[in-house]
Amino acid sequence: MARPKLSEAVIREIKERRKEGLTLLEIEERMQLDRYEATNDPPMPPMPGHGSIQKYAQEYDQLPLAVKILDEPFQWHRLGEYDLPWEASEFLLQMWGYVKELSRDLEWSLQYSAPLPAPTARQAKWWWRVHQAAPDQDNLFVWMWATQLWQCDLFKDILKKTVDVSGIEAYLAYRAWQSPKQQTDYDQAVKDRRIPPLPAAARDAALTEDLRGQPGLTDSFPKPGPRIFEKADFFPELALDRMQRMEEAE
Repeated sequence: MARPKLSEAVIREIKERRKEGLTLLEIEERMQLDRYEATNDPPMPPMPGHGSIQKYAQEYDQLPLAVKILDEPFQWHRLGEYDLPWEASEFLLQMWGYVKELSRDLEWSLQYSAPLPAPTARQAKWWWRVHQAAPDQDNLFVWMWATQLWQCDLFKDILKKTVDVSGIEAYLAYRAWQSPKQQTDYDQAVKDRRIPPLPAAARDAALTEDLRGQPGLTDSFPKPGPRIFEKADFFPELALDRMQRMEEAE
């Protein structure tokens, strides 16, 4: 009997472990340990065979260096290697500091069990791109939408799966957050099917009252509101794994 097709969550899990520099045996041991320690909420996918681990570890090994470095921790002195302009330095450094501070938030750590991992170069590229698209917006806005786009980029490079981001691009283009009229124009364009709607999780974020300009949240982000972070899609680094595990559990 043929083995069932390996899920994308497991493929990414293998490649993430390979990215950490683990050998095939170490990858297998780590994955077994993760499953042993898992709470099964949502349940983790079944353990892959040794052949599958070898196949997808080798697939990661064959990725171009320019792709691999994007998923390493962001380092300012390597902006040139990431194909980012030095003019982005001020914004990216303060954004890096902002995201690092999120991991220190006690409520965040208690709610999600682990602090945010170190921001990667790929995330920094999307911070810069979202900032260029919406320069009037604050760090929270940039982080939220860059996280959405970072996930899609990761799907493309690591899982070889194309994700449609046209709904996010349309939302950024219409700048619906700037005024009631622009929000109305955007809503009507979606209703008339002239532009695609946001993906479900992104739409929830856009409609969350806490993102509508309440300064206490957006200025210092002292206490993350649970409504903003209900969706797994918004957790950097942990997003794909949690989202895929939840889909497979359905």
